[in-house]
Amino acid sequence: MLLKRAKVLMLAALSIVALQVLPAGRVEAAGGYACDGSPGVYIYQDGHYSGACTRVAVGDYADLTSLGIPNDSASSVRIINNPNSGVYYEATLYDNSNYQGANSIIRFGSDELGQDAIGNDRLSSLKVRTISYTEYTGVYLFEHDYYHGDWVKITANTGDLGNFNDKASSVLISRTAFNGSEYKVALYENPGLSGRSTPIFSGDTPSLTASFQQYGKNGFNDITSSVLVIRN
Repeated sequence: MLLKRAKVLMLAALSIVALQVLPAGRVEAAGGYACDGSPGVYIYQDGHYSGACTRVAVGDYADLTSLGIPNDSASSVRIINNPNSGVYYEATLYDNSNYQGANSIIRFGSDELGQDAIGNDRLSSLKVRTISYTEYTGVYLFEHDYYHGDWVKITANTGDLGNFNDKASSVLISRTAFNGSEYKVALYENPGLSGRSTPIFSGDTPSLTASFQQYGKNGFNDITSSVLVIRN
């Protein structure tokens, strides 16, 4: 009897872990759902958020086929947050099952996974979690144009980008509905906020080549080593 009772309690605990409480009061178990516009992570078979689609709730999925999504078939991922309730999503995509191989951490969606480390038609497992607005908001430097590739988030003056030196190709400035905080930034060519710099800007910049061609045909692409951050 005690063993049976312990088993029931264990199953109940596992069920609680697998449930996601949504802002609207719904309770949703980990798994795949219809792409109905609800907050969550949307996996699309084709690029630019088109083709067959599955909305994925919070959870770890060691095998994509458990969601009814064919292995090695994903080409784009959309993230729909609920900022009014402070709910933001992050998806970690893996090239192989059981969270192995190349991976990409996606917070803002990707219209072409071929531009990210995970690659096109290679997704085999993923993890979906929610993050707080503090973790979400900040200045993101991306490795490639249009917010693709590896990224680094900063929230204060950074005199040396370390492993991300000379890698930035686009800049995204996230904001939250809670505190309305916004960031302004200026990019510097050398460490220590020295050398050539961009003007201070506060808008998303999908291409540092196209936006700053006054610095030459490559603009400010792949030359940023330090960043000035102003927070209102």
